[in-house]
Amino acid sequence: MVVGAFMKDVIVAGRVPEGVTEKDLFGGVSHKPLLDLPHDYDMKTALAPHIERADGFVVLPGSDPLLTTSLLIGYQFQNPEVRGKPMVIYSPDDKPSPYVELIQTLRERGFVHQPEEQFYTVAKTIAEIPEKLNNGFGVPSGPKVEGHEDDPVYKDLVDRINREGASKTRPERNVAVFCSASNKNPHYLNMARETGQMLADNGYGMVFGGSNVSMMGEVAAGVHDRGGYVTGVTIPLFFGKEVQADQDKIDIDNIRIVSDIYERMHTMIDESDALVVLPGGIGTAQEMLAVMHMRDQDPELAAKPVVLYSEGGFWHGLQQMMEEYGYKEGVHFNVVDNQKDLNKVLDDGIPPANNAKPAGDTPPTAKRLASGPDIAPLRPRNPSANGRQPKDPKADRRTSARPVEAPRQRRAP
Repeated sequence: MVVGAFMKDVIVAGRVPEGVTEKDLFGGVSHKPLLDLPHDYDMKTALAPHIERADGFVVLPGSDPLLTTSLLIGYQFQNPEVRGKPMVIYSPDDKPSPYVELIQTLRERGFVHQPEEQFYTVAKTIAEIPEKLNNGFGVPSGPKVEGHEDDPVYKDLVDRINREGASKTRPERNVAVFCSASNKNPHYLNMARETGQMLADNGYGMVFGGSNVSMMGEVAAGVHDRGGYVTGVTIPLFFGKEVQADQDKIDIDNIRIVSDIYERMHTMIDESDALVVLPGGIGTAQEMLAVMHMRDQDPELAAKPVVLYSEGGFWHGLQQMMEEYGYKEGVHFNVVDNQKDLNKVLDDGIPPANNAKPAGDTPPTAKRLASGPDIAPLRPRNPSANGRQPKDPKADRRTSARPVEAPRQRRAP
């Protein structure tokens, strides 16, 4: 018996195979497929409401990877926006879905601990989709994760970190690093520390998510091992749980607290000259895809190298889903599997430094906290440009240093 066989709003993400109809996907139930978001949608104001208004999700080849990984994060933490909503991934035996491969890899390597059935149901044929979709409506996919109130942001600790780092000079060239804040495997911890050491040895400052735990803590410690400069960007909740809660060793020279994860990603990207994605969980994959999404809309960002560190094929599933969507290795991003190649990509892609910027260029974060949690952004933003203020390319050293590659063109459905 098919449960919940009444009209629902369903996001059908990806390309519907030739000859497949809505009846094939929905089994004769008149569900309403939601229209795709426009190509230049804003992550904060458009993506989250789009997910929230849907009752279920069908993922086909060529789906928007940022949308799909955002769904996976929602299922991982059982966010109310997705709880009780089925997600069916079409993954035939002859061509498995890269999303299924991604979750399997992350589970095998200790970056995801929830069972696969908490995230999605696999349909190996089109004919299996309707029953799996309709039987999933209203059925929670995992235990509810209780929310946490934001821990108070202790201004004295913010002031202390920024005061102690004020005597150091922030390098002109900075690299943003995205990685795990939960994995404890010594191999990956060592990889992160070596990456931080390499960045400092080559004169780069580092911008990261502002945590002192797991790989994030190790990459910052590696930069400090070599006397380098670390800028942390985080939100009040993460600051309380990942920094304030363990103050024994904080390898951060300037900490910036912003209002939400979207502003966090924008700030990390704005303040860096290149972006490196080390092994991590679903959140790290989402950050990589957010970078690619913003890269489509910002010529300045398109000039910054984006590097996927995929030792042992770690990010093969992520790479596949990006290429399925139209992002190409060697065109839109680089893939390396060792420190030597990572260093070469950064050295070739980042223009030489001119003059170092003093650490005091950015006002102390504590000043921005005075008015409460709604913290003012670091820079004025233009909502029509996906929340980013366009710059005069003639005044930007990155644009004059090398040609700016045209943003990716989305494949036709």
